[in-house]
Amino acid sequence: MRPATRMTAKVRTAYVTVMILISFSLCGCWGRTELENIAFLALVGLDTVQGPSGEDLLAGDAGLQVTASIASPHASSPGDSGGDSGRGGPSRRFMTTVSVAAPNVSTAMQAVEMSVGRDLTAIHLQAIVIGEGLARQGLEDVLDSMLRFRNLRHSVIVIIAEGRARDVLEKLSPTAEAQAAVFLQKLIAVAADGRTTRQVHLHDLLVSRASKSKDAVLPLIRLWRETTPGDSAPGAWSATLAGGAVFKDASMVGKINIIEAFHALTLRGGIRRLSQAYPVTPPQGSPANETAGTQGIVEVEWEKGFARRKLRIDEKAGVHTPRVRIDVSVELTGTIVELPAHIDITRPEGLRRLQSDVEKGVLFHLRRVISKAQLEFGGADIFFFGDAARRQFATWGEWISFDWPERFREATVDVTATVHLRRPGLTVRNVWHLE
Repeated sequence: MRPATRMTAKVRTAYVTVMILISFSLCGCWGRTELENIAFLALVGLDTVQGPSGEDLLAGDAGLQVTASIASPHASSPGDSGGDSGRGGPSRRFMTTVSVAAPNVSTAMQAVEMSVGRDLTAIHLQAIVIGEGLARQGLEDVLDSMLRFRNLRHSVIVIIAEGRARDVLEKLSPTAEAQAAVFLQKLIAVAADGRTTRQVHLHDLLVSRASKSKDAVLPLIRLWRETTPGDSAPGAWSATLAGGAVFKDASMVGKINIIEAFHALTLRGGIRRLSQAYPVTPPQGSPANETAGTQGIVEVEWEKGFARRKLRIDEKAGVHTPRVRIDVSVELTGTIVELPAHIDITRPEGLRRLQSDVEKGVLFHLRRVISKAQLEFGGADIFFFGDAARRQFATWGEWISFDWPERFREATVDVTATVHLRRPGLTVRNVWHLE
């Protein structure tokens, strides 16, 4: 049996060299950056620069007003996990708000970094808040600049603020959360779960900017001040969802309220649980005609629904501009939550009358939001009808030359609605029927 050869000097030298290199690669502190030297961006607000009289100046000429809400880890200590708020989260005193004016976002972030004296990172950025004035001027240059900012995730949510974003970052002090960034993130998440809005990420906004078949609707928030009856002192500032900001070609072209936003999402197909109120007309001879006027309100909790969409492009001989016809049928199922006393849902005819009134209310809101998108918003396709139209073209060039925004603005949209209402589990017969 041949004896094992001993390791040669060259092999031994190579082995030792590899082990030394591996040991160097295991050093976790190589090129480290201490937490005490890092400033974490929690919120970023973007606005136009205001003139001497408070007017919004053009962002391309005057630059941007960038407001940053920064968390400073060095300010906390091991015993301050609960902070001053007593709610188990970081205290507000560890948040710093800095506002600077600069030609673009990148230059503004450098100015913020110099003002805090620490390396700025956006890896934990919760939301980007954009003021209404800047949103209406357009976000084309802003988006290009934001994409070049290091550590910026494309999954960060984008929110539009009525008024100025700087007011939101400087004034917002919610009582339910220790940090305004966490509060805004949860506010949009709850609204998205109820289908009154969608969580629009930076990536979604970039896609809608390049797309010709769908336009974005961003969450629109409004500041309000909490008041306590009998207390003359001003309360804390909070925020609420005001509806949606409609975008077309990276510019805000209008607003829709919460009810219109819900019905716009319904036209896209599929809803979640949400309560809505609709007017109903009482039958002739009911006590409501004598005491409560001619109308009442019924509250319906929608549980499921869907929309069927059919799109047809007609090209007539001798006509160079094709006509688009869109047929949409919406079917909704919900439970009656609250209704006026004069409506008797124990009788089939009463339930049918109620369903008919609710269908009229649904159709009113559906047709209203479609009309606003076509006429007021210049053909902004917030319902994604263009996805069905795009599939009818073989090449991208044919689709671009078709000019969908203009075709949608002139399209004929026919909407029908079918409503199925469930009665509550316990139903009490109305007293006036027993007389």
